[in-house]
Amino acid sequence: KNSQRTKREFPRMPSPPTTTSLSVTQTINGSHSFTIKGYSLAKGIGIGKHIASDTFTVGGYEWAIYFYPDGKNPEDNSAYVSVFIALASDGTDVRALFELSLLDQSGKGKHKVHSHFDRALESGPYTLKYRGSMWGYKRFFRRTLLEASDYLKDDCLKINCTVGVVVSEIDCPRLHSIHVPASDIGSHFGMLLENEDGSDITFNVSGEKFRAHRLVLAARSPVFESEFLDVIGEEEERDIEVTDMEPKVFKALLHYIYKDALIEDAESASSSGSSVGPSASDTLAAKLLGAADKYKLPRLSLMCESVLCKDISVDSVANILALADRYNASALKSVCLKFAAENLIAVMRSDGFDYLREHCPSLQSELLKTVAGCEEELSGGGGGGGKTRSVWGQFSDGGADTNERSVRQQHAWGEVNGAERSQSVWVQVVNANASGRNNDDDNNENAIRDNILLLIAWLVGWALVLDYTIGGSAIARGISPNLASFFGGSDKLPVFLARQTIPGLGIVVDPCAALLIMIVTILLCFGIKESSLVQAIVTSVNVCTLVFIIVVGGYLAFKTGWVGYDLPDGYFPFGLNGILAGSAVVFFSYIGFDTVTSTAEEVKNPQRDLPLGIGIALLICCILYMLLSVVIVGLVPYYTLDPDTPISSAFGDSGMQWAAYILTTGAITALCASLLGSLLAQPRIFMAMARDGLLPAFFAEINPRTHVPVKNTIVIGVLAASLAFFMDVSQLSEMVSVGTLMAFTAVAACVLVLRYVPPDGVPLPSSSQTWTDSVESRVQPENVLEDAIESSDSPLLGDETAQDEKYFGKRRKIAAWSIALVCIGVLGLASGASAERLPSFPRFTMCGVSATVLLGSLITLGCIDEDDERHNFGHQGGFLCPFVPYLPVLCILINTYLIINIGAGTWIRVLIWLLIGSMIYLFYGRSHSLLNNAGYVPTTCTWETTDRLV
Repeated sequence: KNSQRTKREFPRMPSPPTTTSLSVTQTINGSHSFTIKGYSLAKGIGIGKHIASDTFTVGGYEWAIYFYPDGKNPEDNSAYVSVFIALASDGTDVRALFELSLLDQSGKGKHKVHSHFDRALESGPYTLKYRGSMWGYKRFFRRTLLEASDYLKDDCLKINCTVGVVVSEIDCPRLHSIHVPASDIGSHFGMLLENEDGSDITFNVSGEKFRAHRLVLAARSPVFESEFLDVIGEEEERDIEVTDMEPKVFKALLHYIYKDALIEDAESASSSGSSVGPSASDTLAAKLLGAADKYKLPRLSLMCESVLCKDISVDSVANILALADRYNASALKSVCLKFAAENLIAVMRSDGFDYLREHCPSLQSELLKTVAGCEEELSGGGGGGGKTRSVWGQFSDGGADTNERSVRQQHAWGEVNGAERSQSVWVQVVNANASGRNNDDDNNENAIRDNILLLIAWLVGWALVLDYTIGGSAIARGISPNLASFFGGSDKLPVFLARQTIPGLGIVVDPCAALLIMIVTILLCFGIKESSLVQAIVTSVNVCTLVFIIVVGGYLAFKTGWVGYDLPDGYFPFGLNGILAGSAVVFFSYIGFDTVTSTAEEVKNPQRDLPLGIGIALLICCILYMLLSVVIVGLVPYYTLDPDTPISSAFGDSGMQWAAYILTTGAITALCASLLGSLLAQPRIFMAMARDGLLPAFFAEINPRTHVPVKNTIVIGVLAASLAFFMDVSQLSEMVSVGTLMAFTAVAACVLVLRYVPPDGVPLPSSSQTWTDSVESRVQPENVLEDAIESSDSPLLGDETAQDEKYFGKRRKIAAWSIALVCIGVLGLASGASAERLPSFPRFTMCGVSATVLLGSLITLGCIDEDDERHNFGHQGGFLCPFVPYLPVLCILINTYLIINIGAGTWIRVLIWLLIGSMIYLFYGRSHSLLNNAGYVPTTCTWETTDRLV
């Protein structure tokens, strides 16, 4: 009974309802067929260079197929073809299954299939980390077997690709659902407009009146809001005269404001695609685009852009581009620029391009940037499937099919990694057409000249290794003495950091310097932003320490009476030659400023920012250097300074031992800042050399994640660490000064050459001419050039008469001889001034003759005009060296004098280094240079030249 009573008093609660859900993981599949015609012509484009398919969408992501005719792996030596599937849109950790099929074209159905589908995968689907990630096979098919198989038919290959994007979703039961119809607010407002109920404003447009509501207009357009907001609510009805718009356009504008839709006439009335000149702007959509821009209606603008976009063709794109630029239609402008870049040759032949050149010349430069950007996007490893139209494909088609939106699917010739810049297509066009006028004698002369200049350029670049790599080693050797002051002396340092002497050899090794270089190398491998942040921190600490030294040291010097300048041998104990000899050694203190130029590809606006940054930094550091030298040398006599820690010893001798910690901190941060600058530049110099073929391609590889040459940086770091471990500071610093001075002297000489005798032709590597022979018969460059020369305004001829041409040719010869005599005079004057052991008469004779030659040549250069071709060589705008020729000649003179005063032992080591560099160039760089078999483009080629040649 108790049990029954208990159950009645405490009844059991009902069980909660059970809910269910289902997680479904599946693939969204899609396929793409890629046909490659002209396989035999595609061979030879180079290892690692691909042909890209058009992009296709699967699972919300863009994909592309990359076919490598010569293979992707350099180790295979073009023995295999490679095929990859690339993620061509933004995405992170995209999981997918893939299938690649090479189709058997004999009808037997024996396709070569590599598939993830229908089989168990141990590690699951493949994960693509970011845009540009690829999956595929470096050794997809041996090339010799492929060319003898049924997969290749009529010089054509067919590749099928299937992508399955893995997606997951939760499926739970839904017992009821209610359908919500689409919004009909537009129809209600439309009725309000048609019935004119409650209208309080009237627009008079060319005699036709339109009634509307001020509140509705103000809500939709900020222009109407600013005009009507203060008068909303007034009972008096207003009339507004509209004089800059047609009635049908204003009617379409009101239709959009009230109904949020385009009027039917605007959706259907588009140009025929064959119009030129201003006729495309007569369409209703074009005029409505102008109204949208006037009244700040971005959605209406996009609607009109969408309508106009459907009508883009070769003949109409130039006019629509001008329209988009006039009315700030950025989306339409971007589409027009890309379409024009994809079909550059056909567009330049159209009449619409003449309209663009006459009315919108600024758009031509934007088109140039788009052309280069399209090629880089397609060929770059991170670009992933961007679509562009190669010049080869456009010439192959002969520019036909001009009434279609696109001419033919493009091929991507070349894959560029990271920061590498693709070559401008318009220059390649001119090269193809102008190649007919370069005879064999000209090419041989250019080849000989370029080989000589390339050897000089190589030696300058090789000398920069002394500048940066060995300079970094010299800087790192200074870390141990400064670090020892924290521990109370060098004998207190930990054993693994202290300097040790190798028994029997007498070589002092410095493990601390090598360790510091490896730490900085690892930091540089993380990316330019990370290393720049650390550089900013250590530089700030360094500058604060320098200010402390100048202020406190100056106070002590004034207090002690500047005893350092009270010397028994006078103020110049070693004379002028001693001062200049010391300057030659200390010159490497200024090597960090040219480091900035090696990062030009990582600067947003290098033409403005690089010269400005170098100039300001040089001015600040030069002032700090001079003030520091004045204070330290005046604080104590120079011969009492410790060579390893001169600043700390100067303060210690003045009774301020407590300042040693501050000074040591500043010294260490200064060493780190200088070391970062040195090791940052050298990998990028090697990368530039490798791009030109002078070094193995290994040095040009860019890490896709950090966007820096990681492998290159590691090699340079290991080399610098090894030098810092074994070599002495004095040996290193003198070698660094020679490399720096040689590079600066070569730059100053090049300024004279480019101003007075610039090259009359720009070499293009043979890789840029792979399509020239295939299209020579179609283009007929000789006939095109003859037609261009017949025109009186042809840039190839210019406006000069025969007499002017003779004068300019004579002027170039005079300028060339003057530059040569300047160099000879500088060398003789510097040698004579430095030869103190030479008898007086021959020494002064040598100096007098050399000075006369130098002064006469300098006056000649100052009197003759600079060559006009300097504006066509290289990039226009940006920084220009002032006071030419006087400043470059002065730079050459001072640098040469400093170089001659370097010690004989240093010169022996430098000559050995340059000999090693020459051997590398002769046995590798010369045979692999991109200038081998190069064609030459006249520097006078401009947009008008390109258009006329085409």
